[in-house]
Amino acid sequence: MKIKSLCYIRGAIIFLALVTVFPCLTGCESPEEVRVPEVELTQTAALDHILSLDFSPDRIEEFPDFYLVEGDILFYKDDYAKDGPSTEQASTNALISRGNQNNVTVRIDGSMPSGGADNWRPEIQQAINDWNSVGCSRIRLVLTTSSTADITIRSDFGALGNNVIASASFPSNGNPGSFIQVNFDFLNNTNVSSGQKRYNMVHEFGHCLGFRHTNWAGRNEGVGTVGANYIPQTPVNDSNSIMNGGTALNSWVGFSSFDVKALQNIYPALNTTCPAPFYRYFGNGNHFYTTDWSVFGSGRSGYNLESIQCRVFGAQASGTVPLYRYYNASANNHFFTTNFNELGSGRAGYNYEGVQAYVYPNAGTGRVPLYRYFLTGSVDHFYTTNFNELGNGGSGVIYEGIACYVLP
Repeated sequence: MKIKSLCYIRGAIIFLALVTVFPCLTGCESPEEVRVPEVELTQTAALDHILSLDFSPDRIEEFPDFYLVEGDILFYKDDYAKDGPSTEQASTNALISRGNQNNVTVRIDGSMPSGGADNWRPEIQQAINDWNSVGCSRIRLVLTTSSTADITIRSDFGALGNNVIASASFPSNGNPGSFIQVNFDFLNNTNVSSGQKRYNMVHEFGHCLGFRHTNWAGRNEGVGTVGANYIPQTPVNDSNSIMNGGTALNSWVGFSSFDVKALQNIYPALNTTCPAPFYRYFGNGNHFYTTDWSVFGSGRSGYNLESIQCRVFGAQASGTVPLYRYYNASANNHFFTTNFNELGSGRAGYNYEGVQAYVYPNAGTGRVPLYRYFLTGSVDHFYTTNFNELGNGGSGVIYEGIACYVLP
């Protein structure tokens, strides 16, 4: 498995965050970046997939076995030769699936020197520690010697251009990008400092986690006005983001505050101490709420991301109760309640879908009400922390009271 999936950019940074999540790390290329020459690209299933992700054609460079996009993102042709990317990957903004987020294994290939100027091993461990040090994120990288590691770091074996220091693959089918390649001949074999190695490793890990260049728009890495997916609560521009492209000569000075926010929003910890974003979507006449960004990402399947409605817990924190989720397929209506007795294990056309999150049953310091409404015309339950959106209801809108209390 190499790479086949969408990558995210934090609205400002990113994923973060994207990620997003970002919640989104080195520049991959030197500032004196060489533009990809305008040559005709071989039409393949891989190229079709790349273009479907709204990458700019003039940022795609073709090699015998792969395409290099935006200077450091690899798409291998043989990954798409038969069946193409999976339906899940092609039609969603999914990053790494929830079950794979807290144990991302990393292996250093034997092609990576263990001594001398080309030894990146200490900086790889530092970069792993840097990602793991971000609080309230589910992402955990683990160094291993297993040949089945999620991410393998290896030499590029001369494949990358002179101005490209490293490249990485995107997530695929819920798994992290499978490898990172390092160019030991970067800029005519220039000496790369320890700080630069660390910066670039953090950056490339970001691509493996699904983050795209924060400055994609300024680098013309999208098609027209379409490009990367912005991660909520992050700015459009962040000069300090580790995920900015064209920054391969930078040295590590840490994540920006929005890098951290992107990671936490796209890969929330879902534990008893870290409130997680509760994303609000609307589509097909139905409002939907979830803590899992990978369900609809920045929008898909007719659903548009409206906001981070509030923050909730992914595990039962002290004083919280379950928020149960139901779905009525014939009415296309999702329903959330803290009162299991309202619908029990399912009735009146509603199927029980489990505990969506944990919330507070009562008011308290720092908590805000989550108001519940029923829109009769579209048969849609609607939840908001902003009472002014629908107030006491009206024609076609029934105010049903406070569903629970959450964090803003």
